[in-house]
Amino acid sequence: MKKIVIIGSGVAGLSAGIYARKYGFDCEIYEKNHNAGGQCVAWKRKGYTIDNCVHWMTGTSPEKEIYQTWCEVGVLGKDREVIQNESFLHLEYGGQSLDLWYDEERMRKDMLALSPEDKDAIEEFIDTVARLNPVAVRMIARFEKRLNKDAKLELGAATYREILALEKERKERLTLSAEAAASFEAERKELAFRRAEAYNFKQTLDSAREKEQIREASRAIAEYDQKLKALEKRKKATIREHTRSTRSDS
Repeated sequence: MKKIVIIGSGVAGLSAGIYARKYGFDCEIYEKNHNAGGQCVAWKRKGYTIDNCVHWMTGTSPEKEIYQTWCEVGVLGKDREVIQNESFLHLEYGGQSLDLWYDEERMRKDMLALSPEDKDAIEEFIDTVARLNPVAVRMIARFEKRLNKDAKLELGAATYREILALEKERKERLTLSAEAAASFEAERKELAFRRAEAYNFKQTLDSAREKEQIREASRAIAEYDQKLKALEKRKKATIREHTRSTRSDS
């Protein structure tokens, strides 16, 4: 009988050993630590329990391809309860805490309560990062079976073109319409031109004799800077509103 030697008794090593024995191989697993389990092991040190385990596990749905593997090695099965938490991460720092909820509106509310001064950044994060947009969900649903079961070379070009089309749609949902983008750009160019005029005028002034004009030019430059920042802020708010409206329509 052929023999297999496996180094490490983590999830991968133990699973390899199970499959080796199932298919008739003699098998030995070597582990440097006292306990098996690898990343799924906890230990105690100076009165504290150090939990090094994974905090979530993929493939717990029977629809997923890896689910069958988990069942075959005894991780999942009818006698195993899978706990789906409402939060996928809990953070604590400086006496404050934050949960990252699967419910994006709940997460938005908690983040704004914790740091209202970061409202713009939080809104942008929630709207563009925190959840899969409908286009991405459709793309995953459409190609998951094809990529898992029918990964043939002749399907590659057509699949790639469809992915590009969906990506184009996704970008359109997360940006401005062509008309709105052109309007914002025209306004930005006008403000930038006016600021450049004020700056160039300031450079021509005599610092010894024309101090008041220099101060006025500096104030004008500062005003244009503020207007440019306000324009960018308004543009981002418009993008967020456009993103929400397109999501609600899908």
